Amino acid sequence: MKTVMRCSLLLILTVSSLMGCGGKGDPDKALPVKISKIDAEPFVAGLPLVARESLLSGNGRKKTLWQIEGASHGSFEIIGDDQHDADQIGWQCHVLNAEGNIVPPAARDHFCHRFFVTVLSRLTDDAEELADSLIGTALRTGTTADAVIGDFSVDTMDGFYFVRRISRHDRSR
Repeated sequence: MKTVMRCSLLLILTVSSLMGCGGKGDPDKALPVKISKIDAEPFVAGLPLVARESLLSGNGRKKTLWQIEGASHGSFEIIGDDQHDADQIGWQCHVLNAEGNIVPPAARDHFCHRFFVTVLSRLTDDAEELADSLIGTALRTGTTADAVIGDFSVDTMDGFYFVRRISRHDRSR
């Protein structure tokens, strides 16, 4: 039990250090990664996605877009000309209460929190802790929270979530 507690504390400290200096992750302190590329078919397998569309992104790359079934407002997209080695994933996920207000995804049983954990589980075995940390930081600070997992950056704020291939994006922008 002490080993599990120490490992959990180490993970929390690692994630916290990744989000230091204005919330930007440090690629030299990356979390362990399970995949080397975003392959659309296995990546979306088992996710509650419906109404698939093939479109072009704003910069002309191939984009596959789905609606997220179970969210009040939700869409999920994978962008990259090669959908078996895509550049990024983005989604928005919101659940509304009876009054029509957005319910923050802080609780682990919140639909959007669970969806985030499921997506992160394709990248790392530390998905639950990472989701808790990123969502908690974003809600607490009102800014984007991010982390690095191998060649992937993950960030979230206000119900928007992104997973990007670091090597495919100009990090100075």
